[in-house]
Amino acid sequence: TPFQIFISFLMVFTGSINTLSVKGADMMEAVNSAGEYVPFNHPFFQANVMMVGEMLCMLAYVIYWACGGLKHDTDEEAQTDDDKKESAGKPNMFLFLPPALCDVTATSMMYIGLNLTTASQFQMLR
Repeated sequence: TPFQIFISFLMVFTGSINTLSVKGADMMEAVNSAGEYVPFNHPFFQANVMMVGEMLCMLAYVIYWACGGLKHDTDEEAQTDDDKKESAGKPNMFLFLPPALCDVTATSMMYIGLNLTTASQFQMLR
């Protein structure tokens, strides 16, 4: 469908912007206290900043939820026994911890690789 094609191009476009901006940060140099030019070589910091950006999406979700964007059926009589069983349990707060740790690890490793190669090679191998 046209929507899926649009989303595909949008993902490629935003992924390219992400790669170019991170590589641009890697190519920056600053003068340290000894007066020497040193490159910005901090892939773990870059990965953690990206994770902070992803956590801001969670903040937007919580604000949306708090403002009443998610409606739940609170009428006890209208629910069947099966519906009560499905909504009875509270999800574990550490449910997304393993995938989040995998995401941080993978992003850090990719940014280390981006420091060692060009942006075009990185984008093709990604």
